[in-house]
Amino acid sequence: MGKRPESKVRKIGTFKDEIEDDVEDIEFVKCINDKVIESDKPIETKKELVIPLIVNNNWRDRKRKNETKNNKDEDSRGEMNGEHKQKTDEEKLEELARKELLKEAQTENENREKRKDIYSTRVIPMLVQNQVPQGFETDDKLDVSLRAEEPCVSDYEKVPVEEFGLAMLRGMGWKPGAGVGKNGKVVQPVEVKIRAKGLGLGAERELHDKKSSKSVPKSEEQEELVLKLGAFVFVQIGEYSKTYGVVESLDDDLTRAVIRPAISGSTFAVPTAALRIVSKSEYLKDSKVINKSKYEEYKVKTEKRINSQRRERHPY
Repeated sequence: MGKRPESKVRKIGTFKDEIEDDVEDIEFVKCINDKVIESDKPIETKKELVIPLIVNNNWRDRKRKNETKNNKDEDSRGEMNGEHKQKTDEEKLEELARKELLKEAQTENENREKRKDIYSTRVIPMLVQNQVPQGFETDDKLDVSLRAEEPCVSDYEKVPVEEFGLAMLRGMGWKPGAGVGKNGKVVQPVEVKIRAKGLGLGAERELHDKKSSKSVPKSEEQEELVLKLGAFVFVQIGEYSKTYGVVESLDDDLTRAVIRPAISGSTFAVPTAALRIVSKSEYLKDSKVINKSKYEEYKVKTEKRINSQRRERHPY
């Protein structure tokens, strides 16, 4: 008897929870316009992340409902067991004081919302203005029921680390190109550059910036120098230094690139931090030079020799 072939039909579980939800949405391609694929799937526009500034804290007792429910449950259990305890006068006074504080804080918040010119008439430090009402957080008693809810993992995933600072500034009213501070002075922000993966110790991150700061002809100023497939690059450091080539492929993190050299040879992979993007004219001009440094040295010596010969022939 031969082995019975296994059935490839997927079995659906008896319960609804066992049904696998791995069905992908089908996307239909409408057309290709300027090398861009257009489909029937709507394009999701990325909105700028804004973390609003809390001007007036709306203090509220988030646990009041739960506490009331728990108290009712305890009272019902106490009545059933015959162990119901009467509240003492001291507990009643504490509860009345707590209600008065909550009422006072709520009234103060409502008045602040009505007065739109709060900042034009007076200046209050943010910490003092938004401090917790008295009687909740003291040395003897710590009541954190008025504090904000504890953030969860999903809250952190919604806010990327690289956009956190700008999101806070937007919430404070900042706009691109606008000034910051009391005098409204426009300050050029310091751009933080993340160290690329594969960049060894001692390697200079600013190397390609110094090299690319040379004067560029006007015809090349409009050329967009971006690291992408087909871009012309120059390897600055490493085993394949001083080599021109074309980008064949990039990894997902844009940390390594596969380069096809201008001169005959097999492709090789290098970190993108070791590359300098060059213009097409520079690539066509210098990519076929085997040893550029010696070529430049020979060129300078030849120019000096020609200039000296001209001076000897025409001393005046």
